[in-house]
Parts: sequence; C-alpha cells; structure tokens
Amino acid sequence: HHSSVHVFLRKIAVAAASKPAVEITQQGESLSIQTSTSVRTTYVSFTVGESFNETTVDGRPCTVMLDC
Repeated sequence: HHSSVHVFLRKIAVAAASKPAVEITQQGESLSIQTSTSVRTTYVSFTVGESFNETTVDGRPCTVMLDC
C-alpha cells in the first residue's frame, strides 16, 4: 500500500532525527549545515536571504529562504 510506505518513511525519519549531530559553519553570509544520524548524513549550504532548493527527510522537494 502506497500510504503504508509514507508512514514507514516518517517513522524512520523521526527515529533518525531523534539524536542528530549537527555541525554549522559560517563564512560571511553563507552557512553550511551538516546533520549526521545513525541512518544518514545530510549537508546543505546556503546564503542568508537567498532561496535554495532542499529535499525533506521523506524525499519531498521544497524551496527554502532563511532571513536572519
């Protein structure tokens, strides 16, 4: 069942995100964030005030803008 797969992926995402190790580095207005769990490591780099494309934990694409 298709919906069962989504529920399973969400449960994995919650379990994986429960104790992540996060490393944030900054160079001027650019930030890089590395998030590591027992399941996987993700990396995102962006410039404050500029939109960028990201993929959610369950695989959905989205556009994000952080304005600090």
